[in-house]
Amino acid sequence: MTWIQIIIYALVQGITELFPVSSVGHAVMLPYLAGWTHISGNNQFLPFVVMLHLGTAFALLIYFWRDWLNLIRALFTPRAKERKLLGRVIVATIPAAAIGFLLEHKLRELFPSAVSAGLFLVVNGLILFVSLSSAEERLTVSPEVD
Repeated sequence: MTWIQIIIYALVQGITELFPVSSVGHAVMLPYLAGWTHISGNNQFLPFVVMLHLGTAFALLIYFWRDWLNLIRALFTPRAKERKLLGRVIVATIPAAAIGFLLEHKLRELFPSAVSAGLFLVVNGLILFVSLSSAEERLTVSPEVD
């Protein structure tokens, strides 16, 4: 992998990680879209993508260090709001960890496939679209009172 390819990957990772799209899906699709098909078949591709995500996680930990510190402090002090948020983060992590643990081998087989990545991106987009549409229907705007 060349330095230019690494920089392009890093830019795509940085752009897509914070949006409600799959940065992993984009990492898998990029070699096919850019004609770098030799990259995704390489046995070092998965560790490279993992390192991209670790870099993103590290950057987010640094950027949001005060928030993380408050969440950690909530374990030892009576901070109801932060403790509730920490509980939600932990609960939200459990399904992903369980799925990853139970389906690790199958997911490793699907990972380098552009077709599966594309399908997952479409499914993710549909889920986001449906959830956004249903959320908009539930929102009501109260009239302004003069």
